[in-house]
Amino acid sequence: MPTRTFQENMNERFLARWFYTLFVMVNVSFAPSASFAQDDPPNAADGIGEVRTLSEYDAWVESYCQKSLAGIRLVIITVGGEEAAKAAGEGPHGPSIIQSWDNVSIDGKCWGETKSRWGLQGAGGNTVSQNDLKRLDELLANLPADGSKLPPIGRRVMIQSMRNGNGMIRVYDIANPPLEVLEIFRLSHSGLRPRTLYFRPKHEIDAASYRGDGFFGLTPDRAQIVYSDGSKMQLWEPTTRETLGVLKLELSFARNITFKPDGSLAAFVGYGECVILETQKWKRLHYVQSLSWSLTPRFTLDGKHLLLCSDEKPPVIYETATWKPVARLTDLPEEAVRFCPAIKKRLAVIQSAKGTVSLWNLDKQASVAVLDEDCGGTEAVFSPDETLVATATRGLSTNKYHWRLRVWKTDTGELLHELRPFEQTRCESLSRPLWTPDGKYLLAHSMSNTISVGISVWSLKTGRHRGEFVGAGNSMYGMEMFPENGELIAGCGDGKIRFWDFSSAINDIEEFERPFDGH
Repeated sequence: MPTRTFQENMNERFLARWFYTLFVMVNVSFAPSASFAQDDPPNAADGIGEVRTLSEYDAWVESYCQKSLAGIRLVIITVGGEEAAKAAGEGPHGPSIIQSWDNVSIDGKCWGETKSRWGLQGAGGNTVSQNDLKRLDELLANLPADGSKLPPIGRRVMIQSMRNGNGMIRVYDIANPPLEVLEIFRLSHSGLRPRTLYFRPKHEIDAASYRGDGFFGLTPDRAQIVYSDGSKMQLWEPTTRETLGVLKLELSFARNITFKPDGSLAAFVGYGECVILETQKWKRLHYVQSLSWSLTPRFTLDGKHLLLCSDEKPPVIYETATWKPVARLTDLPEEAVRFCPAIKKRLAVIQSAKGTVSLWNLDKQASVAVLDEDCGGTEAVFSPDETLVATATRGLSTNKYHWRLRVWKTDTGELLHELRPFEQTRCESLSRPLWTPDGKYLLAHSMSNTISVGISVWSLKTGRHRGEFVGAGNSMYGMEMFPENGELIAGCGDGKIRFWDFSSAINDIEEFERPFDGH
């Protein structure tokens, strides 16, 4: 099963901290077995993990805990290389071990340290706000019990803090830490990621050279892949991966393709222009110029109209039979600049020019619930049974780089989950949500760092980030599921079309989740 080991994560953390060294504070001697709050003796029926004797638990804790918490509110301790150390017959501080500490001081200053055979490295600079410090204290005061059990080797994360003058320690499984612990990871600026499955492409097509802008899609009949590098459009057969043709677009920086539901038309945009093609022979049918620079095309469900949406103005609407402009549609709320309707239910997610995102009842022409404020670029997709809707948004004015992916109940507008790549708040981009056909998982284009993109997978049962389809380069035009072949296909900005074994990946994720069922 493809996962990243603790050793790989520890190596990454070591490299991030190489540039300067912090000295470890040592002031007060600490005896963990006597001073640290522990739970009841382990019970084989209690929780998940490898049941150990209390002495083994104590020995591991004493080997790696901080012996002094003078001036420290919280320390999160991770240990990498234990498997290699065990195989080599090394002790708990042998050369294979990489130990990291993420610290939060009493006044909220954050810094990290990594100790390895190469010495002690450190990094810092973040500060926890006063409000977040209060929340952190609440979480630390109510941490779930760990049953005095050690998770499997290579999957242990230790939380150490002071509570009512006494030291408190918990050890959790990094593969499935409690939600409270995930929130502690975020509030402490630790950057810690739970164990995640990674999936690499099984095939790729060299389609074009890198240009930066482009589009990707599958025709509604799933017969053709449509890929553009921004200047020309290529057609590919998705099963044999053979080329079917190349068309010159006569349009600079083409992007954001969409199809009429019956597949007879396709529309894509450039900067301030839109082209409509008929898809039987892929001939240009209509052209619109002098529009907003940031457009998203969308056909109505009946295919009678094309909407060109942006964040600034009401949609520009055209009748697809005549290509005459239309002032407004009956279903379209007057304040909407973005409009994402359900297929069966009379519901839609709308965004106003002021950035208000609402779940909208089309029959009553009234809001079911306001989902958020000050948002731009709203995308929304309803689950296959339309009991849930996923929204991807970014900040419009005050938090322009704050991307969020959330899932809501469509009957009330209640928030079900906020989905985070690698369970971290920081994300360079988060967009293009896509449901699996059974509605059990949600996928989205994610960029958790500045150098590469991936396709993240979340479980809708738990809201946990469980997998990442990697190897997509540093930009992505779009992605589609191809259930007929059990594949996930993406058009990437480096000129390649990539194919992942989606069915096997979901099987691996379900197997990975099975031990945690109910936890």
